[in-house]
Amino acid sequence: MGILTEMRYFEIQNNALSGTIPKEIGNWNKLTAFLVNWNKLEGAFPTTFAPNNRLGTIFVNGNRLEGGSLVSSLSNLKNLEWLEARENDLTGTLSADVADLNRLDIIDLRNNSLTGTIPNNWNETHVISSLMVSHNNITGRLPDTLGRAPRLRKLHVSGNKLTGSIPDSYYNLSSLEELYLDGNRFDGGLPQTREPFYENMEEFSIHDNAFSGRFPAENFESSKLSEFNFFKPIYQFHQS
Repeated sequence: MGILTEMRYFEIQNNALSGTIPKEIGNWNKLTAFLVNWNKLEGAFPTTFAPNNRLGTIFVNGNRLEGGSLVSSLSNLKNLEWLEARENDLTGTLSADVADLNRLDIIDLRNNSLTGTIPNNWNETHVISSLMVSHNNITGRLPDTLGRAPRLRKLHVSGNKLTGSIPDSYYNLSSLEELYLDGNRFDGGLPQTREPFYENMEEFSIHDNAFSGRFPAENFESSKLSEFNFFKPIYQFHQS
């Protein structure tokens, strides 16, 4: 496979490929997309991909990949725009360098074994629209700087060990459409005034936390809410 140095697009999805990902593919320095979702690939993601300055899309969902090499390589993939690697057994920590990837739009690492915290060095120049890391072992608090990312539409952090309250900076995010906080250790309340946060919300899930105070249902009335889940939220409702 090492002779295919002109390869720009590689896609073999929804098959039964097994074994490891050949390290030679990582040396294809003209590769822009690597798509191998829903196979039976195993082992570590080759570190040979790391120096690739053209690779913009990686799809490895639903395999048996393990180890921390993919997550640790992200900061070297300077052109990365879209990463989907959910439902594997990836380990490691999202370093602050991930937020330095100025083209990064979508990152989906749900259902893995990641640890550590979510980077807290986002700003107004970031184009990230989807950050999905549900069902890992992530700790700490929601990064307040993520509230500065003007295009953020989807934030999924369900099923981790996150604590604290929703940062005030999030309430100015009129772009936010999906917020999944369920299955953590969050506390505090929700703003009673109609903030931009409520305007375009379509999916909102906070069950299995320790939120308290009055739930401001009226603030969701003008939103596009299609899924609303506070089942077993340990949320104390108060009548106004």
